[in-house]
Order: sequence, then C-alpha cells, then structure tokens
Amino acid sequence: MSAILGSNGKASRLPSASRAGSDKRRAISELKEQVERQILLTAELQHRIKNTLAIVSAIANQTMQGDNIAAAREAFAARLATLSNAHDILTRTNWSYASIKDVVQGALAPHRSSLLCIRTNGPELVLPPKQVLALAVAVHELATNATKYGALSTGGTVAIEWSVEKIDEVPSFRFSWSESGGPIVVEPSPSQMGFGSRLIEQMLKDNFAGEVSTSYRKSGIECEMITPLANVEKFLKPITAAKGSVRSHNYPV
Repeated sequence: MSAILGSNGKASRLPSASRAGSDKRRAISELKEQVERQILLTAELQHRIKNTLAIVSAIANQTMQGDNIAAAREAFAARLATLSNAHDILTRTNWSYASIKDVVQGALAPHRSSLLCIRTNGPELVLPPKQVLALAVAVHELATNATKYGALSTGGTVAIEWSVEKIDEVPSFRFSWSESGGPIVVEPSPSQMGFGSRLIEQMLKDNFAGEVSTSYRKSGIECEMITPLANVEKFLKPITAAKGSVRSHNYPV
C-alpha cells in the first residue's frame, strides 16, 4: 500500500482501505457476539418455557380430578390466567425481573371486588422469573381460598407483607399472608388438604429454598414463608431508580 503524498511531496495520509479493513473486522466481531448472545437467549427461553410447562402440567394433573369437571375447568382456567398475567409482567422487562408489588397485585386481579379488604405492605423489591411465577401462583391460591372459605367470603381482611429483617439473628427474607375477621377456622386433617394448599407450600418452598408454614388460627389462616437472605440475595434486588440504573440498597438487618 502506497502513501498519498501532499503538495510538499511528503506522505500525508494512507488510503482508506486500511480503515475499511478495520471496520470490517469490527463488524464481523460484533456480528459474532450478537449470534452468540442470541444462542444464549434462545437456550434461556427454552429453559423458561420448560419450567412454565412443568408448572402447567402439574396444575392440570392435580386440578382435573374428581367428578365435577365444570369446577375443575374453571379452577384450571383461573390458574392459567394467573400464570399468563405473571408472564405479561415479566415481558415488560424482557423477562429479567418483576416487582413483588406488581406480582401480588396481578395475582389478586380476579378478586378485585375484595381488594378493599386486602392490604399490602413491603419494600420496592424485584424478583427473577422463576420466583415471580411461584409467588404469583401462591398468592392466587391463597386469595381463591380466602374468597371461597376464608376472610374474603364474609367481609374480613387480608394483610400481605414482605420484608428483609433479622429473624432469630439470621438476616432473612419474609413473606406473609394473614387473614382476620372471617369465619372461625378449623384445621383440616391431612386427608382434607386440597391441591391448592399443597401447591402453595410446594411452590414457595422449592423456589425460594425456604420454610413455609400455614397456621390455622381460629381468627384466620396465616401463611408465612421465611428463607435466609443468603438463599435469595443473589436475585433479591431493589427496583431500578431510573431506566438503565439501579438504586443502591442497604437491607435493614
């Protein structure tokens, strides 16, 4: 490659071919990165679809039992609608995370007539997809039971709270559902436990690696999930303060 001479006879610049070659290599490198990123995203999408289908399969197998097909179909449709709403919430952030508050409110959507009887309280935190789906299903089942048999069936109240706090000197994440003002509660025998109750405990326990307890107090049912912060801090994050930035957060523990 020969230099281009200036008016004084000295080399002033090189032909643009060298820059073109550099631009081409950069474009190829960027294209390769995009292809690799797309492969990773596709694999992640397949993984998430499999997780969702596994949840749907479990719900279908347990719901479609007994002789009352109409009731089973209605319950199954409601559970699918809850999953669909959680998917919609996740889609807004490209399946990165979702606000706990949005997840809870979305799961309560079918029970809007009773929302005046439901209080929610907790910090602005977000969770990743797997935990979002689990929490949405659990809250839906709790609300359904409360509407049919619990506090929301007689004008009682429900308090939903989540927090990061020290429990027995261990920094922990806590989520609770507490009913009051409803019918007197009688604890069911193990044989009377429905799929909804089992689903609540299993979904929360498996996806949050924590302990789930349900207390059948006469004044109302209380369901609580507690997990050491070490189990969830890798994904438990504060909500973004602005697009593209994350607000720093110090847990009050």
